[in-house]
Amino acid sequence: LRFLPYFIYHSVSSSFDVAWRALKPDLNIAPILIRYPMRLPAGFPRNFMTGITSLLPGTLAAELEGSCLVVHVLDDKIPYWQALQQLENRIARLANITLPEINR
Repeated sequence: LRFLPYFIYHSVSSSFDVAWRALKPDLNIAPILIRYPMRLPAGFPRNFMTGITSLLPGTLAAELEGSCLVVHVLDDKIPYWQALQQLENRIARLANITLPEINR
């Protein structure tokens, strides 16, 4: 239930984002594939993130390769890394998982 507001908000906002882009005459997109190295453990947490990623505006989870999530994004100018990190952190809190620090 704690995840429901997040789910509803992003589901609705992603629907409006896609509709807005489809109706816009110049279709301002720059699609790319990005690779997001997940810190979530294998199993339900990683699979759940893969499924929910497609609800973020302008994203589609294309493939899960081990711990790396391949995501198709509509516009390379939008900071998807931040949205993916926030989603991963939220899922970790729901599953009571402590994530390792991000090494960049």
